[in-house]
Amino acid sequence: MLLNAIKNENSRYLERHKDHLLLPEDEFSGKQTLYKNFFKTPLQVNNCVETMVGPMRLNEEEYGALVVLGELMTFTYLFPSIREKGGAYGAGCGIDESGIISFYSYRDPNVARTFENFEKAIQDLVDGKFSEQ
Repeated sequence: MLLNAIKNENSRYLERHKDHLLLPEDEFSGKQTLYKNFFKTPLQVNNCVETMVGPMRLNEEEYGALVVLGELMTFTYLFPSIREKGGAYGAGCGIDESGIISFYSYRDPNVARTFENFEKAIQDLVDGKFSEQ
């Protein structure tokens, strides 16, 4: 029933995307392609994920710094704004060894506001709005 509802309520469900082509490094233009997909489910709450490619070829020190950055984003910005104020069951930022950065929330009743909070967390971090503690 859930899959049928997704298929019927989402016009993009049947849209086919071309396979992603990898560019040789010498032809890399530095432009990013942004794909935004949203599949509304017939549920009162949703899971949200926003993923981006971070720095590639990380050494151990850089990866460690990114893990700390993810924890800072999770417990300083995302958990309080999405979980405590927004009512989601959980939220955070995860970073893996390949440099993929993912923002997430689950069982989230406020999807649109959650994506705004992801962007605000990035901006606040860039602006240095956090304490040394």
